[in-house]
Amino acid sequence: AEGGGSVGEGAAPMDEPSVAPSLGSKGADYVKIYDRKKKMKEEMDAVALKFEESPTKGIAYAVKCGHVTGEDPVEVARYLLEHKDKLEKTMIGDYLGREPEYKGGFCFKVLHAYVDILKFKGMVFDEAIRHFLEGFRIPGEAQKIDRIMEKFAERYCLENPDVFSNPDGAFVLAFSIMMLQTDLHNPAIKEERRMTKPGFIRQNEGICDGVDLPEAMITAIYDRIKAKPITLKEDDAARAVRAVGRGRPAPSAFGSLALFSDAHDEMDRRRAAHFTKEREAMVRDTAHVFRRRRRRGPTDDPDPSFVRVLPRTGPVRDYVRLMFDVTWGPALSAFSTALESANGIAGGGALAAGG
Repeated sequence: AEGGGSVGEGAAPMDEPSVAPSLGSKGADYVKIYDRKKKMKEEMDAVALKFEESPTKGIAYAVKCGHVTGEDPVEVARYLLEHKDKLEKTMIGDYLGREPEYKGGFCFKVLHAYVDILKFKGMVFDEAIRHFLEGFRIPGEAQKIDRIMEKFAERYCLENPDVFSNPDGAFVLAFSIMMLQTDLHNPAIKEERRMTKPGFIRQNEGICDGVDLPEAMITAIYDRIKAKPITLKEDDAARAVRAVGRGRPAPSAFGSLALFSDAHDEMDRRRAAHFTKEREAMVRDTAHVFRRRRRRGPTDDPDPSFVRVLPRTGPVRDYVRLMFDVTWGPALSAFSTALESANGIAGGGALAAGG
């Protein structure tokens, strides 16, 4: 009302305290779930980084985070399968292919548990291989390949007893399929020298205790491998990005580059890792020297600044040294980024040296 200072009809009094909406117990539960998932993701990212450096270190860190106990091979095998898209697949293959005596046979037990978890019942042989290789990349060492594929052949024959008379035949055909893929899809092989369908049939004659596999089965495998090579989606994406960066068309995923660890890529990766470690050590040593000099007191050095200026008086001493004290850390990080680019290391972050 005019001049009365009264509040309009239907409006809440101005001095009435407002009531903030409460999340309630359900909202609090959502917050806990979110925090738990966030923590799990952060831990998993750390596990993946350590696993890429060393599978043993990665598993040990997963144990530290409480993801696994580290004592049950079946538990570790399930962990590798569950997180196959987060962990480096080359390292998974290397871990599964380790010698039977390595770590008291634990990795070998993980391999057997890993294969036993997978289901191949009713699958045609080459599709079973595709399914098997979705979770890791086969290492390049012959003995590791033997151990991995021998266990696969044994498991496939157990679930499909009518296909092969013994696991040895499945083992031989598996290797023959890998050779076929390399032969058909490696661009370095001339067209006239590629494996033909009759040649593939002859190559696999009598592999089951002297008995031939059905020709229809062999020809169907040939046709499927020719139409669609076995590869990993991560390989296709990474090679496309790398080829674009080098100004070359992306190569197709073929042969040993799809099935086995690429020796050249592995060398590049290790070279990049060694360079990164060396660079970070240099930055840390330099930062340590700078910080130590900055902490020195008057008794250690009457002029503890990083910059020596003569004469020791005037605005140069007062301002230039202050600016250097502020900028040396970011500048060092910027230089490290330039070094990364010059050595062809993509995606690496500069080491912050300030503080």
